[in-house]
This record gives sequence, structure tokens and C-alpha cells, in this order.
Amino acid sequence: MKTEDQSCHEYRYKNGERLIVSYSEKRANKDAYNRNRGVARLRQAYRSGHITKQQVNKRGYNKFLEISKDIEVCISEQKIAEDSKWDGLKGYITNTDLDAGRVIEEYHGLWVVERAFRISKGTLDMRPMFHFTERRIEAHVCICFVAYKVYKELERLMTRAAIL
Repeated sequence: MKTEDQSCHEYRYKNGERLIVSYSEKRANKDAYNRNRGVARLRQAYRSGHITKQQVNKRGYNKFLEISKDIEVCISEQKIAEDSKWDGLKGYITNTDLDAGRVIEEYHGLWVVERAFRISKGTLDMRPMFHFTERRIEAHVCICFVAYKVYKELERLMTRAAIL
């Protein structure tokens, strides 16, 4: 895949799904910055002797830790270098017919939906309910959606009136 800024490539699967991989210079810089920060913290913990065998796992920046033959934990520079090859790449799996650019654009708007769920769980105090029939589940989701819509309309009106 070319790593020109904003380039993307598409891979099709037999089940109708597609993997869209995009590259962004801005994301590459962010990825490198985050990895360097995480590795710096990892090195600090290593120097202070606070890393144990149990911490060698695949989570976070611990994935750069290795156990050597003499049962010593060390930081793998090779793993860090391999990880940097992925800087700037982002994958999106979809089963829609939207073109690749539109899939990426829609994904970038996902934060709005996630914020809506945080509002519905927090401000509106919406919690999972134990409904067992499809009709009751649909009714519950409908009520939550209407409550969210009323909340957003009130927020819009208050912003317009300069109350918020």
C-alpha cells in the first residue's frame, strides 16, 4: 500500500465484507508520539525494576517486553521498530456499498453517536433493561430515542437563547 497522505486501499472478502485501509501523515505522527511516550514510561519502569514476568503480555506497550533465556525481562527494540511500520494506518471493516472515502468519512463522525450513548447512559440515566419480547425492546429503544431527541432540542433552544 502506498503511504501517501490520505491514500486508501480496499480489500474484498468472500463474505461481502471489505477492509478499507487508509494512511494519514497526521495519524502517523500521533501514533509515533503515543508509542514514544508509552515506551518512555516502559523504560522508566524497567530502570526502576518495577516490571515483573506477569507484566509481559500483549496489552498496551507491554507488548514490547520479552523474557530472555535467563528469565530476565527486557525491552525488545526489534518489536518497537516493527510496530512503527504501522504508524498512520487505520483499518475499517464494512459490509456497506459506500465508497471507501465515504466509509472513512462516516467513521470520523462516530464520536457524535458515541457521545449520544454517553448522554443516554449518563444524563438520561438509560440503562439496559431486561425485556424479553421484541415489542418491548423496540418500545424501550424508541422511548430512549425520543428522550434523547427532546434533550438535544432543549439543548439547541437553550444555546440559541444564550442560556447555555
